[in-house]
Amino acid sequence: MKQYPLYPADRYDDFASFLEGIGMKFAVQPAITVFQTDGTARTHTYADLSQDAKAVACYILSLGLKGQNIAILGETSYEYLVAMLGVSASGNVIVPIDCDQATEALYAAISYADAALVIRDAETGELLLGSESIASLPHIALDNLESVTKGVIALGKTLPEVTLPQCAPDDVAAMFYTSGTTSNPKLVMLTHKNILWNAHSSISAVRPGDQLYIPLPLYHTYGYTSSTISTLSIGSHLCICGDTRYLQRDALAFDPQGFIAVPLIAESLYNLIYNEACSKENSRRPSGKALKKAKASILPSLTTLISGGAGLPLAIEKGLRKCGIDVLQGYGITECSPLISVNRNQAGRIGTSGPVIPGMEVKIDRKGAIWVRGDGVMKGYYKNPELTESVFDGEWFETGDLGSIDKAGYLRIKGREKKLIVLSSGKKVLPEELEEFVNEIGIVKEVVVYGVASGDRSGEILPAVSIYADPVLTSNMSQFEILDALQKEIDKINLKLPNYKQIRFVNIRDSAFPKTPTGKIRLDIK
Repeated sequence: MKQYPLYPADRYDDFASFLEGIGMKFAVQPAITVFQTDGTARTHTYADLSQDAKAVACYILSLGLKGQNIAILGETSYEYLVAMLGVSASGNVIVPIDCDQATEALYAAISYADAALVIRDAETGELLLGSESIASLPHIALDNLESVTKGVIALGKTLPEVTLPQCAPDDVAAMFYTSGTTSNPKLVMLTHKNILWNAHSSISAVRPGDQLYIPLPLYHTYGYTSSTISTLSIGSHLCICGDTRYLQRDALAFDPQGFIAVPLIAESLYNLIYNEACSKENSRRPSGKALKKAKASILPSLTTLISGGAGLPLAIEKGLRKCGIDVLQGYGITECSPLISVNRNQAGRIGTSGPVIPGMEVKIDRKGAIWVRGDGVMKGYYKNPELTESVFDGEWFETGDLGSIDKAGYLRIKGREKKLIVLSSGKKVLPEELEEFVNEIGIVKEVVVYGVASGDRSGEILPAVSIYADPVLTSNMSQFEILDALQKEIDKINLKLPNYKQIRFVNIRDSAFPKTPTGKIRLDIK
């Protein structure tokens, strides 16, 4: 691996010092741009961001809250980010909750977190009225869009400034629900040190650009820590997008140097460029030159794309590189704040998740399971000491993922341990390996490989595949024709595989797979 120095970046021990530091160092520089529904841009400086977050902290402290859990609900916005920063800086614990879930699950998430206060936008405020216990909790408006009350920032600005409490690095600053590829999300306790040191290590390893587009939710650590906090610490100008309806519009208007994405968004970006190149070159398979021209016409300043949250298909990574975009894939999980490894600007390796970041260590056990220890590893699962104990061996945390590290130090993710198909012979099949083959079939949009019983007395478990075919490419095909076309391609794949790995059952889905907010297909769905 090519060795070169880490990038310089300030490191902070708590959120009060973080707000003070970025507010003074980058005062008049643009910090956050948000595009309104009508397409107009609203930009806030670092001084604005720092002062507004301090105002939130001031108001929270005026309520007499200390060390309490405070839930935040709403669409990603400038005010949402400010509230998250302000709550942690006040010495309380912010609990960002995904509103885009079933109402009962939303109520359960707020209740489980023991929220002493709810900060929410107008739309969510109405939703919470459906639960008597949740509606009875103290509520504060997130912004000034409600006619009958002021938002939390405005309320804080009516109060005299106070000295923010100094939090210990090991105090819990935030609790995040895992994105949960299973149906049982967990609440992860992250300290000031976990988040801020992980953000520092992230930005020390990678420089995505001075002007960044971040269309990721702040209720996940990928969108919060390694995308937003990390880049704010070096004075970058960020455009955040909370409404996916305007994702493409806002990206084109902002014209970023760096784009931080999950695979679904990365694929959409590639398709946008690819289709433009096809149109300009009047070809169904555009040349590399045409792809680069199309990229230059759509996003002329874009040079770097960071991908995380799930594995990026190799075909998309290669395609984006042909467009002239440096693709840097990383790996992380909520329990590690989240970043564990990432490809560096001058030392990337395609198909890997890069070297381990400073402050984190990784080991691979005999089963191929990935274990991590270091500054980013969580304090534990909230109200679940048994589960916490089960995933730790001393300081080492078991991620649940399978992988390997090559001689150059690059981490390669092979799959989830829970998805592993174990045959009666003792042989093991990685579903992700087979999914990569099936994804190469032209009409396949999404795929999940899993194990099913053979149906005979042997009780053998055999590899099966569930496929959602591309509705555009198969619009003129019957279900029988789709199945026949898929089976012929899978037969070709099976010829390349040993007998125990061969796909024995094929199922066609009528709709896309349910996914987590970071784009992962849920493991409990076939």
